[in-house]
Amino acid sequence: MKTFYWCTGQDDNIGDIVLRRRYADELRKLGDLHIYVGSASPSFIAGMGFDVSDTQYTSAVLWLKQMLVPRVARRTLLAFNPGELQVGRKSAISTLVILPVQLWLRAWGGRCVRIGLATRGSDKLYEIPIRLSNALCDSVVWRDTESRKKWRVGQPGLDWAFDENMTSIGTSSGRTKLALTMRSDRPELSEDALKAISEVARRRGLNLVVFSQVKRDRAACQQLSKRLQCELLDWDERVGHLEQEALVRQLASESVGILSDRIHALIIGATEGAIPVGIVLSEDTKVRPHFDAAGLTRVSTDIRKMGYGDVLTFIEGVLARGPEISRKAIEARELVREMASTLVVALPIAARK
Repeated sequence: MKTFYWCTGQDDNIGDIVLRRRYADELRKLGDLHIYVGSASPSFIAGMGFDVSDTQYTSAVLWLKQMLVPRVARRTLLAFNPGELQVGRKSAISTLVILPVQLWLRAWGGRCVRIGLATRGSDKLYEIPIRLSNALCDSVVWRDTESRKKWRVGQPGLDWAFDENMTSIGTSSGRTKLALTMRSDRPELSEDALKAISEVARRRGLNLVVFSQVKRDRAACQQLSKRLQCELLDWDERVGHLEQEALVRQLASESVGILSDRIHALIIGATEGAIPVGIVLSEDTKVRPHFDAAGLTRVSTDIRKMGYGDVLTFIEGVLARGPEISRKAIEARELVREMASTLVVALPIAARK
């Protein structure tokens, strides 16, 4: 059997590698893997950890053409890109382009799946191709709670990244740090929030460390570390994705908690045994739905209108739930593996013989 995997993401984001790599590992078990990587950088591709047996395509046309051969189509599984889909003109056009291929595969006994996806934005016109594409999929599984409500189709799931780690969850001994990273496209943390974060670290005898998981956040993280007068784990231009991921995971394994509004900084933290604390500087429509889907509830909130005392109480409250959250993180890993089982159900009939 051949699996055609649409695998493109934000090139400066470690989180986009982690979730797609985990999905690739699952798809590879089904047969030959044909991966569309688009214009991804060599460092991004190296971070994906592709196997030598995988076939990579930088041309979408060549990748799509492979599925149009009848003898290939009847034993083909098309796996759509996981992660986040921004509803708009670009996503509508790319979905329209692939709709005829979906129809072709169904006609010849092939299958299509969309597993581990969340959507952002709303536009009734641009949603039409996506709704048609969902209708042609044999399995649709969402990674957050809000997307399933919006599209009214598919099954609940969670982010693939919840099942990648290098440290045993629940290992708390030897953790001496409190790690922090924030989005660069949001307002800066208030002075009250910074004082609260510093106080949490002081009370617990922890060293504060600001880190970059997304390269475009570098300048904001550098400024944040200066404001807090604390250590910085930067993402140097000479450092590749795999090396930076290893550094971030090492930091998480040494940290009691990860404070962030980046979902994959929090997920990576959770998988490495740190307590995820979502401090959000906008309406909490992304962090909360993703962690709710994984069973990790009440770990994030919008802190824009909170003063020093409220921020301090919130952070301490989440950290105090460490054992409970660690158990939920272990359960989330098992939920990812259950989600992977939906691939077997969606296999082409010809591939089951």
